[in-house]
Amino acid sequence: MPCDADGKYLPEGAPSPLKAHPEDANSSNLWKPFKSRAEFELAEFLYCKNQMSGTNIDDLMKIWAAMHPNEGSPFSSHDDLYKKIHSIGDGDAPWKSTTIRHPNANSAGAPSWQVQDYEVWFRDPKTVIGTILSNSDFKDGFDYAPCIIYNKEHNRIRGNFMSADWAWNQCVSKTQAAINGCSSNLRLIL
Repeated sequence: MPCDADGKYLPEGAPSPLKAHPEDANSSNLWKPFKSRAEFELAEFLYCKNQMSGTNIDDLMKIWAAMHPNEGSPFSSHDDLYKKIHSIGDGDAPWKSTTIRHPNANSAGAPSWQVQDYEVWFRDPKTVIGTILSNSDFKDGFDYAPCIIYNKEHNRIRGNFMSADWAWNQCVSKTQAAINGCSSNLRLIL
C-alpha cells in the first residue's frame, strides 16, 4: 500500500506525496544555460539520443529558421549547441580519467585489442551520490531507508533499490552487533 515518508498508509486514491517538478514558468534559471525545457530536450535529443552529425544539426537549424523567420532556430549552429552543452557545470563531481589495459596484454599471442591502452572517463560515485542526496529537488523523492514490502498474498515485492536484498543486507550486516542503531530506518511494510 502507498505510504508517506513516515511509513503511514495513505488513504485509497490519495495523491502521491512526491512533489511535482517545477515547470519552466516557475523558474527562469531551471534549464540554464538553455532558454527552456524544450530547448534542453532538443539538445538532449540531437546530441545524446540521435547523435546527429554537426552538418545535419546545421541543416536542421537552417530549416527551422526558415520555418520560423520571426523566432529563428534554437541554436545558430552545431558549434552553438556544443558550447551550450559544454557550459553546463560539473557540479562537485569533476570528471577524472585513467588508462587501463587488459591483464593478458603481456601474454604471447594476445590479440591487438588486449595490448591497447584504453582511456576511461568517470566521476567519483561517492561524490555523485553525495551531490544527489544534497540536492533539495530530490527531498521526498525517494526512500533513504531499506525496507521489505509484502503484498496481500504475503509475497515479497522488490519494486526499487531500497526494497531489494542488497540495500537491506548492507544495513543489517553493518549493524549486526548494534541493530538498534539502524532499526529506526528499517521499515516492514505490509
